[in-house]
Amino acid sequence: PTRPGVGPGDVLYVQNSSRNSLNVGVVGGFMGHVLVILSEPRMIQCDSEEANDLREVLPRDDVWPVLRARSMEATRSDSGLHKSEVFFHLAEEDGHVVMLGELNEEGEWVPYDANTT
Repeated sequence: PTRPGVGPGDVLYVQNSSRNSLNVGVVGGFMGHVLVILSEPRMIQCDSEEANDLREVLPRDDVWPVLRARSMEATRSDSGLHKSEVFFHLAEEDGHVVMLGELNEEGEWVPYDANTT
C-alpha cells in the first residue's frame, strides 16, 4: 500500500469545535481534541462500491481518493478514549490533511466540515 503521509502512531490535533482543522503532531489547544491513527490508511477509489456508499454522506465529490483509517481520540467534551474510523484525503495543491468525517463506535456517520491545515 502507498503511504499517504499519515500512518499508525501519528497524532492529529483538531484545533476547533467544527473538528476539522488539523495539525500533525501538535499537542494542546483550547477546545481541541486529538486523534491517534491506529491503522495504515486504506485508499478508497472513486469507482469502488465503498465509494458509492460514501457519496451518500460526503458533502462534495472532489475528494477522491478518500483514505480510511482506524483512530482513537480524546475530547474535552467526553471522558475516556473513543475509537472510530476516520475518513480524509490529502489536498492536491499542498498535501494537507482534509478531514471528511468518521464512523463512530455505534456505526453513525459524523461529518467534519472540510478544512485544511
